[in-house]
Amino acid sequence: MEEFYMCIPIVVLVEYDFYNDGTGSKVYLFKDINNAIIFAKREAKTYLEDNSLTLEDFKGQHDTLDIMETNDSYYFNSWNDKNCDKYNIVVYEQEFKDKTTKLIN
Repeated sequence: MEEFYMCIPIVVLVEYDFYNDGTGSKVYLFKDINNAIIFAKREAKTYLEDNSLTLEDFKGQHDTLDIMETNDSYYFNSWNDKNCDKYNIVVYEQEFKDKTTKLIN
């Protein structure tokens, strides 16, 4: 019988707000931090390529591009002022917790 154990999931949160294409967010769950970071980096690269953007496109006065990576996290935060587009990805470990609600009898 396979041993059952609980693991803390790795969350990949993608948030976007595109001037012409709407807003939204997506959540992906992983067991392995390295796979989650690889996935997030691919998503960031795809965003840049699909929008014909390079790192040089974020050099304007009001542009933002912050990319940070550690052994257990990844952070891609961008604001492209020319297109009024925001695209953020964050990878982190997070326990699941049920929202507590009051039951009415």
